[in-house]
Amino acid sequence: MFRRLPALLPGILLLASCANNKEVKLEKGVGINTAYMDTTVNPADDFFTFVNGNWVSQTQIPSDQGRWGSFNELGENTRNAVLSVLKDAGSGNLYKDGSDQRKAADFFVIGMDSTQAENMRLKPIEPYLEKINAIASKKDLQQYLAEQQRVDGGAFFGLGVNTDLKKSNEVALYLNAGDLDFRNATTIPRQMINRRKRVRNM
Repeated sequence: MFRRLPALLPGILLLASCANNKEVKLEKGVGINTAYMDTTVNPADDFFTFVNGNWVSQTQIPSDQGRWGSFNELGENTRNAVLSVLKDAGSGNLYKDGSDQRKAADFFVIGMDSTQAENMRLKPIEPYLEKINAIASKKDLQQYLAEQQRVDGGAFFGLGVNTDLKKSNEVALYLNAGDLDFRNATTIPRQMINRRKRVRNM
C-alpha cells in the first residue's frame, strides 16, 4: 500500500487545493486587471486589442502629457507616494536630527522653498564660480577639473561605472566626452564665448 502512495500523492494534493480554493481579492492596482481586456476580439487576429482594448477606449491622456501608458501611470503614482512621504516627514518631528531620514526630509523642504531660493540667488554656488573665474592657465584648469570630478561635476568629460560591454559579468570604468555645444553663438551668453576662447588659447 505504501508503495502506491507516491502515485496517489499528486491527486490528494490536487483535491486538497481544490477544496481550499478560495477567491483571493487583491488590492486595487495589484495584479492583472482583466477588465482592461477586450475579450470580444479574437487574440489570434489582434492580440494587443484583446489584452488592452478596454483600457485604450476608457483611458484619456492627461492634458499635460504627450503620451500615456501603464509605466507612465506607475511613475506618476510612485512620485505621488514619495511626495506624500516627504511631506509627512518634513512637517513633523518623526525623525531625529542627523538621521538619514531627517536629512532627506530637510533637503526636500529646502528644495521646495522658492522664496528662500529667490533671496539667496547665486550665493550657494559663489565659491564654485570664484574657482572658475580664477582659472588662468592649463594647470589651473586641470586642477579644477580634477576637483569638480570628485563631486560629479562632469565638465568636459564624465566618469562612470557600468557593465563591461565585452564581459557582462564584470563592470568597467567609462570616460565620456562632455556635451557643451558652442556652435550657435546666439544661444549662449557672451561671457561663455570669451571664456571658451581663453581656454582654447591657453
